[in-house]
Formats: sequence, C-alpha cells, structure tokens
Amino acid sequence: MDVSHDLSLSTKLPMSDGTSMTALEIQDTYYSACFEHAGDDADTTEVLSEWKRFLDGLATDPRSLSDSIDWIAKWVLLEGYRKKENLDWDHPKLALIDVQYHDVRPEKGSVLQA
Repeated sequence: MDVSHDLSLSTKLPMSDGTSMTALEIQDTYYSACFEHAGDDADTTEVLSEWKRFLDGLATDPRSLSDSIDWIAKWVLLEGYRKKENLDWDHPKLALIDVQYHDVRPEKGSVLQA
C-alpha cells in the first residue's frame, strides 16, 4: 500500500540483501535485464521502447503519461477539477468523481466529459 499511494514514486522498499529501492528503480532493474537479453524482433523492440518511455516519463514528468497510464489520467483529471473548484483533496465531490471515473456505462461516463 505504501507504493500504491505514493504519487512521488519515492517510497523505498526493503530488498532481501538489506538495501532498499523504489518501485521505479525495481522496474528499471527489470527493464535493464530484459533489454540486455532481448532479441531484436519488432514486437520485442516495441515493448521495450514503450516500457522505457514509461520509466523515463515516470522519473521525469509523470503527467506526461496521462494519455497512456490510467492512474495518471485519473490523477490529472482530479487535480484539474480540484484546482478549478478550489477543493481540498478530501472533498466529497472528488470522491464522487473518483468512483464515477471507473463507471463504464455510457449514460454515466459522460459525467466526466466536460
């Protein structure tokens, strides 16, 4: 839960060797190992390219990935509404948008299109 609520992506997790790493550092370690051992077919190249784009975006400007990563899209939407309406993060309107964000029924989804 520490990682899933950390929008700064800076929470360190203990490793079995006594060190600690952020989730982003762990992902980068996996990416590097995969990149080192990957073949050069088009599908693998595309997957690694997108993975690297996500890692770089998360490290430098997570909001730049709002068109590609759902939790960032939701965060940007809520932050924009919060600022526009001058609301605190615990305001009930934000809680309602949070729930409605995942409502896929067409008649309900239009609430967020404004």
